[in-house]
Amino acid sequence: MLEKLDITVDSKILFDLVKHLPEGKNVLNSPTGDFFYDPWKLMPEYQGTAIDELLQQLPDHGEARVIVLKPGQSYSAHADIDDRYHVTLDAEQSYLHDIENEMMYATKPDNTVYSMNAGLLHSASNYGYKNRYQLVVRKRLQIRNLEDPVNIFMSVTNPVYNLRYLFDSSFSRLLNKLEKQNKLSKFVKVNDFNIKFSIEKSELNKLLTTQQLCGFKIDLIYG
Repeated sequence: MLEKLDITVDSKILFDLVKHLPEGKNVLNSPTGDFFYDPWKLMPEYQGTAIDELLQQLPDHGEARVIVLKPGQSYSAHADIDDRYHVTLDAEQSYLHDIENEMMYATKPDNTVYSMNAGLLHSASNYGYKNRYQLVVRKRLQIRNLEDPVNIFMSVTNPVYNLRYLFDSSFSRLLNKLEKQNKLSKFVKVNDFNIKFSIEKSELNKLLTTQQLCGFKIDLIYG
């Protein structure tokens, strides 16, 4: 799930820049256009800092967030269409969980940038005594021209209580794979219950099969 990259940072310097941030997800930059595909602009207070220097080494970076997780907290299992970069800034007994493969990865302030396969069901936990500070950077989706595209519109009209969990367990995992295989394009999150995108026609049956097995009702229009 995690791959160590050949990029060196100073976790302490990065932490000192963001240690004032509150618990939760703190966004450090803003979109210049499309959320998933276009570059993001760093907030003025972080321009020219070590955070700026790091992001310049990640040419496909999108949204950058510092996620502050309280002691004893965990996230529900989920997956994402876009992969992530991870840098631990400060933590004690903190872990990322690869739920699909039943593996735990200790997250320590080790001056290392990791590439994360976010298409696997995963979570994060803080078992320590202090807040966990994690710099999490989205990888932008790639703009591409498909050979034989099919336009898809997906809509949930009667959402179930565990919609996010079921959607991630099925569709998010599939869409992440299609992105890596260069078979996905023009992904748009219209709102929490509607998305649209294009895929190669050869992959349509996989999408239709996932629709049948996902565990909730979702309308799928294609053409």
